Amino acid sequence: MFQRHTGNGWLATGIIFYAIIYGLTIRKQENKLKYSLLFWYIAALIDLTLFPIPYNAIAFDHIQTAHSFRLSLSLFENTSKLQNLLNTVMFIPLGVLLSVNFTKLKPWHIITLIGLTTIAIELIQLITSYLSLNTRIFDVDDLLFNFLGGFITYVIYLAVKKNCKKKLKLHD
Repeated sequence: MFQRHTGNGWLATGIIFYAIIYGLTIRKQENKLKYSLLFWYIAALIDLTLFPIPYNAIAFDHIQTAHSFRLSLSLFENTSKLQNLLNTVMFIPLGVLLSVNFTKLKPWHIITLIGLTTIAIELIQLITSYLSLNTRIFDVDDLLFNFLGGFITYVIYLAVKKNCKKKLKLHD
């Protein structure tokens, strides 16, 4: 379940590309810490959900022979409790990182971004699997648990933020 393809023909990570993009964009940011946390979280999210990527004939032949196109459209049918927990945990930082980086967005914008992020990842997995470009699988459970991780944490963040504002007003 957690083993990744490695070796000849597989690009195991995109860290070099992320570092280049980060270096090109970080100078323009006013609050570098907030931006950096969001940037590297998204880079890790991409790495966990879309890599490894095949880049030569050996890897593509492996996909053709060892991996058939698969998708899971039934809730709770093909996943373990651990996998569902890890999918939830993986998205925990997203709600908070989006809200602290984009303070002018309304709550429904943040919730929409969380949903769109998980949909984008699953659609990329679906398309690349269908085209035999990757070994990932589209899974409805992933959509649900990824979204829940980001959503629940965002709701907790809003409650803590509101509570802190009340306490600050009481001390004034």
